[in-house]
Amino acid sequence: MAILSSGDLLGLSSVSSSTDAGKPWYSTVRRCGQLNFNESDPLTVDIDAWMDYWVSLKVNAVMIGGGGIVASYPTNVPYHHRSQYLGSRDLTGEAIAAARKRNLRVIVRMDCNYAYQDALKAHPEWFHRMPDGSPRLELEASYLYKTCLFSSYFTEQMPAIYRELQQRYSPDAIFTNGWPGTAALEVCHCVNCKKIYQEQTGGVPPATTNAKSPVYRKYYKVYMDRIIEIWKLWDSTAKEKNPEAIYFGDLGGAGLQMMKDLKPIGDIASWYAGDHQGRGGANVPIWECAAQGRIAQSVMGGKTVTNIDGAYSDSQPKWRHVSAPAAEINLWMAQVAACGMVPWHHWLGARPKITAGASLQKTFMGGLRRMRSISAIVSRCLRLLYFIPRAPSLFIVRKGQAKES
Repeated sequence: MAILSSGDLLGLSSVSSSTDAGKPWYSTVRRCGQLNFNESDPLTVDIDAWMDYWVSLKVNAVMIGGGGIVASYPTNVPYHHRSQYLGSRDLTGEAIAAARKRNLRVIVRMDCNYAYQDALKAHPEWFHRMPDGSPRLELEASYLYKTCLFSSYFTEQMPAIYRELQQRYSPDAIFTNGWPGTAALEVCHCVNCKKIYQEQTGGVPPATTNAKSPVYRKYYKVYMDRIIEIWKLWDSTAKEKNPEAIYFGDLGGAGLQMMKDLKPIGDIASWYAGDHQGRGGANVPIWECAAQGRIAQSVMGGKTVTNIDGAYSDSQPKWRHVSAPAAEINLWMAQVAACGMVPWHHWLGARPKITAGASLQKTFMGGLRRMRSISAIVSRCLRLLYFIPRAPSLFIVRKGQAKES
């Protein structure tokens, strides 16, 4: 298999051709870039340098941090936590202005999954509860608390933030990190969820997710219906000021292990954002990314499908401040392109030295056409009910000793 050189690939234009005339803007995107702001980035970030970097990679669209957990702009929405380092800056606004100056489409990245303690105290009804009634903490940041999908945080608080962003900046799209995802359903024990269980399933929340339980299977439908309801609400909110704007959510990176039913999401979504950033360990095959891409293509029916990859190391143990090997990134992006997805390259934090090493250079994204002679049928619903047998034991050599995993 021939690998195209960076010179070959950077020579390709990212500008839409005349054949793209009349199509939605997001259907003509061929490269995406993403810069995740850290909370302290307002102190040091050079916005123009980063936007020049993305232009050098010929991206069509850039994703810019907005907020949800931490606002990168001077928000006025109550309980939308403003970065403590923001000062007088409007990092989101600066980045959007710089992107538009360079004729790039703008996607604002949001996070709806967690909020701070001041929100918990003012609105306890917004939050996910454990079986003992305590709020669920974020494992890596114990000052954050998990929000509940069935609460007004999703129907009132997040739309209020989206409307503020639309009024100030009118982004081309709004994206939510980590939601709805494709992992197994989470069981919340808040008062509202207990009521839903009782009224719509005739049971009580199980201690854990249990796909074999008839009650849980009823709840699965209720949960998926809620995802569709929220997706439609947020898409309509995104369109209130700009009819061409869209909302789209994060559809995870579980490869063939996806647990949520993607078909109803594909029916309403304009854009499928896979978030399979890397292999995550030695036992994940390099082709798993393309396998997820083929599933995405099947549910989207020709609509936009992208996959996010990370510039950081996704091996075990995961350490996000270490760069991934260039060869690994290029192989992963080749899988993205091979199954017809659009590459979406992702940096964590604005402090790394900007180089073209870990980039979209070696990913071919010219015209796309499908080449296949065999198709596989995979049922997401069956995946919920019938579990894959445990793989044969693997032996890992550590410090000269073999250990069974």
